[in-house]
Amino acid sequence: MYAPVERGNAGSEEKRGIADWIRYGLTALLIAVIALILWSQLSPRGAPAPPEQPPIEER
Repeated sequence: MYAPVERGNAGSEEKRGIADWIRYGLTALLIAVIALILWSQLSPRGAPAPPEQPPIEER
């Protein structure tokens, strides 16, 4: 019974490696999406201000 278990573990280790990369990719995508959402909510408030300020200073 030990031999089949060892063979099963050897095959599952490769699958686990692939699954780990998939999990890392999904977590990275989730973090990136959350960061983009937060950044997009903050950037529109600050983006219009800088273009408006230089013309006022020039005038």
